[in-house]
Amino acid sequence: MIVNFRLSSHMQVLQKPLDHKMWDTFSRYTSRVRSIIQFGNSTSIEPLSLILLSCPFAPASLFPKLCQLIWFADVTRGATEFLCMAFVPSLLSLSLNVDISSASPAFLPVFSSLGTLCPRLHTMTLRSTHLRAVDGPSPNDSPFIIQPISQLHHLRNLDIWDLGIQGIQQIMLLRALQTVTLDFRTSPLSVWDRRSPLRLPGFQNLHLLCLSADECERPLNFLSSLYNCQNQKNCGQLHPSGCTAPRTFP
Repeated sequence: MIVNFRLSSHMQVLQKPLDHKMWDTFSRYTSRVRSIIQFGNSTSIEPLSLILLSCPFAPASLFPKLCQLIWFADVTRGATEFLCMAFVPSLLSLSLNVDISSASPAFLPVFSSLGTLCPRLHTMTLRSTHLRAVDGPSPNDSPFIIQPISQLHHLRNLDIWDLGIQGIQQIMLLRALQTVTLDFRTSPLSVWDRRSPLRLPGFQNLHLLCLSADECERPLNFLSSLYNCQNQKNCGQLHPSGCTAPRTFP
């Protein structure tokens, strides 16, 4: 199958739409895909994204067997469109390393549909490419992240940055969670810079809680807000960058 592109103002433009025979060939291969892994610069994915935008099939029928998506790449033009097509009901594991501050305006709306499009998801990693950056994850972005996660009732493993008190409260409602990793290094300011007067109920069935931070203050303030932490049979590890070894708490 040969698809022709031309350059226009440093952009690749699809010269003509795919015919029915091309789509049959294309879907014959995509229907076999079970895992998609993308590292580094995502500009190579732009031609494929242009094809996907004109796809006459529903995303679920394009990748009906996709189980794993690992996307440790910059979210540039074309990448968001591809992610939209890869969010399918069969997806079980998702890992994204993103720079939300420079992402396409469509990224957050696309991500907010994750809970509806991927209800069977059981493992998710969401990381920020710029730790401690001034333009790191913004509190204004949190609702787009929190809402879809709160809909993932089969989620067992979650690795994510600090989403603030509201985000933590929503995550704690997910009864299937067994492993949670929280990264407190992604923002220069955090609600956990001081002790919170609020008391959080803690996680329901958690086996392992890992907290990553440059200093112990934020993780310890977070732990102090869990009013039933001592009643839970959880094992946790604290990984401050200034310590030579992780600190373990019961």
